[in-house]
Amino acid sequence: QEVYLVGDFNNWTMDENSRMRRQENGWMKTMDLNAGRYRYRFVVDGKWVEDSNNPHKEDNPFGEVDSLLELND
Repeated sequence: QEVYLVGDFNNWTMDENSRMRRQENGWMKTMDLNAGRYRYRFVVDGKWVEDSNNPHKEDNPFGEVDSLLELND
């Protein structure tokens, strides 16, 4: 199983830099991001899905839902 973290912070690019690592308690990815508001999704085995653990969501232009993350300084 492959999982990628993609969003407006990486131009929605699915590559080795966005691949998540499997750990005992789930999947993990660390990224250095500046303060701001970000839209993101996971790509799980080729299927784009929102983050079911994040209640902050917004409709996107494709009729689907993006998850939202807001980082403060």
